[in-house]
Amino acid sequence: MLGTYASGDGFLIEGARGRGKVLLVTSPLDGDWNTLPLYPFYLPFVQSMVRYACGVSASSRNLLPGDAIAVSFDEPMEQISLWRNEEKLPVGEDKSQVRFTETQQPGVYRVEGKGKSGKVVHFVVQSPRGESDLTPLSFEQWEKLEKGLGFERVEMERQSLGPILAGERRGRELWLELIVLVLLLGVVEMGLARIWSDV
Repeated sequence: MLGTYASGDGFLIEGARGRGKVLLVTSPLDGDWNTLPLYPFYLPFVQSMVRYACGVSASSRNLLPGDAIAVSFDEPMEQISLWRNEEKLPVGEDKSQVRFTETQQPGVYRVEGKGKSGKVVHFVVQSPRGESDLTPLSFEQWEKLEKGLGFERVEMERQSLGPILAGERRGRELWLELIVLVLLLGVVEMGLARIWSDV
C-alpha cells in the first residue's frame, strides 16, 4: 500500500501484473465524486503514477557496460541459456536464477528459461555515454593521446596539409623506372612472339 486516507483505508495500492505493476486509486480521478482534479496536486500526482508504474521495470532492462544481468525464475528450469545478439554465453549450473556480470560489450542480451513456466527476458546494454560526448578535447587531452598513440596532430587552421605529407614521405618514387620496365617487357614479348611464329 503506497498511500492511505486519514482513516487508514487504502488510497493508492500497488500490485504486480505479469512483468509490470498496476496502481489502484480507490477514488475516481474525474470530478464526479470529489474535487481532486481541481487541486494543483492532481496533475503531478497522475504523472508520477505513470512514471512509477512504467519507468522502473523499463530502466532495469536498460543497462550500462559492467552492470549485472539478474533474472530469477519462479521454479527451477529444465534449461537456461543466455545470448548476446546471436552468440551463446556461458551460464552457471543454477536452474532457478541467472547472474551475469560480463556485460562490457554493448548489445541485446536474452535470457531464455525452458520449463513449465519458462520465459524470455531481454536486456539492452548501451554503449558508453562518453563515446557520444561531442565536447572538444582540451590541449592536455590531445597531448595525452599523442604520447599514448604516437601520432602528431595537424591543426588545419594554422598549417597546410600538403607540405606536412610531403615531408613525411621517405624513400624515392619508382614510377619512371616501372614505366620503362613495362615498355621493355612489351618489346621482349613482341620479339619472342615473332621468333616463335617463324618456327
